[in-house]
Amino acid sequence: MSGAEESTGGHAATGPEGNPAAATGASEEVDFAQVLRTALQRSPLSLASLSTALSVQGSPVTPATLSYWSQGRSRPQRRSSVAVVQNLESLLELEPGELLSCSGLDVGTTSGPPPQIPDRYAAVLRRAHEEWGIPWDEGLSRRLVTARYDVRPGQPLRCVYEVVAEATIDGASRYLLLLNPRLYGLDGPAVVEGLTGCRTGRVGYLPGGASMHELELPRPLSAGEVAILRFEVQTPGRSDLREVTRFGAWSIHPTDLLACAVRFPRGHRPRWYRRSILRLEADGEFVTQDGPVLPVRGRDIAAVASDVGVGQVWVEWSDDRESLRPSEQ
Repeated sequence: MSGAEESTGGHAATGPEGNPAAATGASEEVDFAQVLRTALQRSPLSLASLSTALSVQGSPVTPATLSYWSQGRSRPQRRSSVAVVQNLESLLELEPGELLSCSGLDVGTTSGPPPQIPDRYAAVLRRAHEEWGIPWDEGLSRRLVTARYDVRPGQPLRCVYEVVAEATIDGASRYLLLLNPRLYGLDGPAVVEGLTGCRTGRVGYLPGGASMHELELPRPLSAGEVAILRFEVQTPGRSDLREVTRFGAWSIHPTDLLACAVRFPRGHRPRWYRRSILRLEADGEFVTQDGPVLPVRGRDIAAVASDVGVGQVWVEWSDDRESLRPSEQ
């Protein structure tokens, strides 16, 4: 199952940390990286010290993300990142706007998806805007999205999601979710139920087995307020280690932390697993990074990615170690 914010799945695919850079023009991204890199070289602050200082100012950014930005491998995308870049300018003793002006950040609310979103998702999001009046940026910044799958042989396949979202504007009240079980070999639509902290709004069924779900918050939020949403997704098929051999979480909105976890029943765990991350690069190409094949120890496996823009994190498992090894290019 795949969604705008999260997805679960059944069969394999192909995943590091970092917010995928927007494909809005190579020169714009190079300029941002160059300005930041030059400022970092002049500054006495290390990346770790700079990260700590930003956290104190309410703009948490990991040292790894700062490194990615300075290398041009990614750059800030969220509207909430405007404050981060402004704080960077202050800490690095840059002129106001010197870094922000070449960041490509759009401080206004946009009605449609940014240009780096793949066409297959952009079309759906445009439809959501046109038919439901939901803009691309619903005013909810994804701080944490987790997806959990408890394997229960013979029972319906259910996955539990928890979302921590912070309002970036006054009046934020709706969360858009996209799901598509067919991407992973599962037939039929997904059903959202067992909601806490939100309620089901409109549902639209799309070509190719996808569905679009509007989740409504109990009340509109003020900027800075945090909402915690919890819901279950039931997908076609049965919870079985052979029918479903992969589970993950998708994001096509910038997300601070994206995580997935699987719990196996006692006495039925597989022998091997692998973590993978997929992300969209600045040139519009998806790049996958596969982790090593590891033995399953205990009943739980998990994968986490930070500062995700358009991308996916997942785990896949098997009793056959060789089947999890990436194919040679």
